Amino acid sequence: MSPMPPDVCDAPAVHVEPLKRHVKKFSNSTKDVVYSEDDVKMAVKEGMRLIIFQGSVYNVMNWAKHHPGGELSISHLYGKDATDYIIAFHPKKVITDMLPRFLVGKYKGKAMAPKDALISQKFDELTKKVEKEYMDIDANYYRALLARYCVQMAACLLSCFYLPNIWNAVIGGFFMASVWQQVAFYCHDSGHNGVTHNRGYDYTVGVLLASCVGGLSMGWWKDSHNVHHIITNHPEHDPDVQHMPVFAISEKYLNEDKPVYSTYHKRTMHFDFLAKVIIPYQHYCYVVINAFGRFLLYGLSWSFVIKGEKPEASRWRGMEAGGMVIFATWYIGLCRTAFSNTWEAMLFVLVSHLAASILHLQINVSHYGMDTKDVECEEHFATKALRTTMDVSTPEWFDWFHGGLQFQVIHHLFPRVPRHNLRKVKPLVLKFCEETGLEYIEYPFLEGQYFVVSHLSLIARHCWLLMSTAGEQIHV
Repeated sequence: MSPMPPDVCDAPAVHVEPLKRHVKKFSNSTKDVVYSEDDVKMAVKEGMRLIIFQGSVYNVMNWAKHHPGGELSISHLYGKDATDYIIAFHPKKVITDMLPRFLVGKYKGKAMAPKDALISQKFDELTKKVEKEYMDIDANYYRALLARYCVQMAACLLSCFYLPNIWNAVIGGFFMASVWQQVAFYCHDSGHNGVTHNRGYDYTVGVLLASCVGGLSMGWWKDSHNVHHIITNHPEHDPDVQHMPVFAISEKYLNEDKPVYSTYHKRTMHFDFLAKVIIPYQHYCYVVINAFGRFLLYGLSWSFVIKGEKPEASRWRGMEAGGMVIFATWYIGLCRTAFSNTWEAMLFVLVSHLAASILHLQINVSHYGMDTKDVECEEHFATKALRTTMDVSTPEWFDWFHGGLQFQVIHHLFPRVPRHNLRKVKPLVLKFCEETGLEYIEYPFLEGQYFVVSHLSLIARHCWLLMSTAGEQIHV
């Protein structure tokens, strides 16, 4: 059965028989019919896949399972106004050529509150300006990035083969980590079609880099990342914040009577014995656990490709599996030939993987300390992005190190904007926030890490309080 999110907001509790009339009505409708908010929500509750775009209703029932971004990501928009999401993630050709095929009628929803109306108006103006002036790609910029990765890889190999014992493993390991970190940024841009705006080319290059150079699955990352963008920081839906039993960024994960069910992983995340051991100390373990994160990514990548359950997995699994085999071959070969003994090779593996964990800290800083509360169903796209995401302030000369991740707020608002234009869009976002009263949050990198650790500490203290109250305090 096609996925349906469990939070179709305010859907009326009605019986199946009356709802069948709504399903039939939408299935046989003409484009001139006007549907109310209740019409849409009742039909979605019954199982129809309806989305709203620019005042019209679209029936994506027969297409949702073919959605390139995954059916689960689009399912979170059923029955809702998806206008800003569709514009943010899709090129104009999709909107003008493909979307009209699914049009079934017009939509008449409730009037917006004055503040929401202002946000909608200002964001629409901002979007038009960004789409017009900041979507052009500098091909030379991305060619230079690829050239730099080659230089970094060459430095890694030269260090491994020609530096004195121990130093070859340490220096070579750091260069290897730098390659993985920087390539990940390029793959991130590719996954959002931000390198050439050609989906086929960007994704192919991204798959080759991710699997052959990094040993990871681009399909796995994109499948989870699309959901993350749609339903950011939601404890039940966003896989990027679901790390039980090692991290809990929301108090919801500490509820034993009503454990959180992950709609992405399709499993319940219990506050079990292991969680009770780790979560009270999660703020102390934050850096250490992230240090070994890359090893987990290998497992997730192979699991995704082998199972082949998702469209992106089945479509690219051959290329990804082949690429990851190539990675394992050259990486193991390097360890066997460049180092004089097993201990040096193990040191290289450890240094390269631990140093690469800086990427995990760069990713987590933008979300782990931000809001995870459930809010009203019709929260505006921009409001949610600013509520759940923060930027990292850094001098322009250091932008290369963060690879665009320092502009996560801007990226969540405009995910297809090329990386080299994100800094240019920032003043426009600041002005938008000033005009609408929305809060833009930004910290320097180290201060941002302290912000995240402080948030984890609050959850850890709440965990201790719960266990103490229940008489279950655990001594480790």
